[in-house]
Amino acid sequence: MIGLLSSFAGGSEISNYFMQGLLSTGARLDMLGITSLIVRDTPSVVPYQGGWSLGYIPISFIPRILWEGKPEFRIGGWVTANYGGGPHIISSTGPGWIGELYFNFGLAGVIIGMLFIGTLFRTLHETLFRADATIPALLACVVVLWTTCPTMEGTLLTPISGGIFRLTPILLTHLLIRITVGTTTTAAHRARGPTPGAT
Repeated sequence: MIGLLSSFAGGSEISNYFMQGLLSTGARLDMLGITSLIVRDTPSVVPYQGGWSLGYIPISFIPRILWEGKPEFRIGGWVTANYGGGPHIISSTGPGWIGELYFNFGLAGVIIGMLFIGTLFRTLHETLFRADATIPALLACVVVLWTTCPTMEGTLLTPISGGIFRLTPILLTHLLIRITVGTTTTAAHRARGPTPGAT
C-alpha cells in the first residue's frame, strides 16, 4: 500500500497535488458556509419552502417526451438568489443535503430526512456490499459511492434520482443475462456450501 501511494504521489507534481487538496477542502467549507446562511436566514428572511425542491425527485423520472413543459431543476439558482449574492447574480449554489432539508422543513426536516438517508444507505450496504456479493452488486456499490460522495454539497436530487438512473442499466443487464443464460454454480462455490444467513 505504501508503495502504491508513493508511486501515485511521485507521478504528480506537488504543487498540483496541493492545489487539488485546497480546492476540495474549499468546496467542503463552502458547503458549510451556505448551510450556515440557510440556518441563519430561514425562516426570518426566507420562509420554509415546504418541500418543493424534494418534489423534483419523483418528477425527474417523467421523460420530457411525455411532458413537454417539464420544468428545469434549478435549485442552485434559487439558493443563490435567496441566500447568496441575490437574483442579479447568475450562479448556482448547492445548498448541501442538510441545507436543503432545513430550508424546506427546518430542524425536524433535517432530523427526519437524514434518518431516512442513513437508513437508505444502510439498506443499500446490507443488500449490495456483502461477503457473497456478486459482480453486479459490487458494480452497484461503486455507482452508489460515485453518485453520493461527490454530491454532498449539492442537492438531494442528484444522489437519489441520479443514482437510480445509473443503477437501472446495471440491474437490467444483470436480469437480462440471468433470464437468457441462467446461472451457473462453480465447483468451488458448491464445496463452500451455503453462505451463513443467506435465504
